[in-house]
Amino acid sequence: MAVYYLSDLHLLHRRIALRRGFPSVQDHDRTVLENLARRVGANDTLFLLGDLFAYTCDDALLGQLLDIKGPIVLIQGNHETFHWLRKASPALLARVFTDIRDEAEITDGGRPVRMSHEPRPELYDGDGKVWLLHGHLHDQPPRREDWKALCARSHVLNVSAEIGAYTTGHWGEPGTLDQWLFFNEVWKSRAPGS
Repeated sequence: MAVYYLSDLHLLHRRIALRRGFPSVQDHDRTVLENLARRVGANDTLFLLGDLFAYTCDDALLGQLLDIKGPIVLIQGNHETFHWLRKASPALLARVFTDIRDEAEITDGGRPVRMSHEPRPELYDGDGKVWLLHGHLHDQPPRREDWKALCARSHVLNVSAEIGAYTTGHWGEPGTLDQWLFFNEVWKSRAPGS
């Protein structure tokens, strides 16, 4: 039984698909959804930390998440809040997601974990005993000063799709807490200015 995390899939987002090296948004979305379904088993839990879709929702694509046998919790990101979530079928959302929330806190292997889509300084405990997972930044450095200070801390991990794919080469493959720790170390060691 594993707990997996991932954010910023941006399904149906042509510009993101092309930037990620896919010839079409359809190829991007198919690859991402296949990698998610392949990785997450019936006894696993998947936390999607926001921006599943971009600006609109396709119920057929959303329904493909039913291929994932384990429970899925959606943490709302800016694209859920302002764009696609209110356009989706409520009945389908209830079938796909165990829960939809703004943030979450769990214990993963005895380690406290807090999750939100954007880096949220108010969720950080200050002493590094709680892991704080976020997305939103993709592979870009934080621009806001409070985010820069927060993201520099060792217990703060970016779980954006770019960070995982940068290390594994697989778009849409979620990782465990330990894998995200490794993915972030690799990404930070290779990022310009490191």
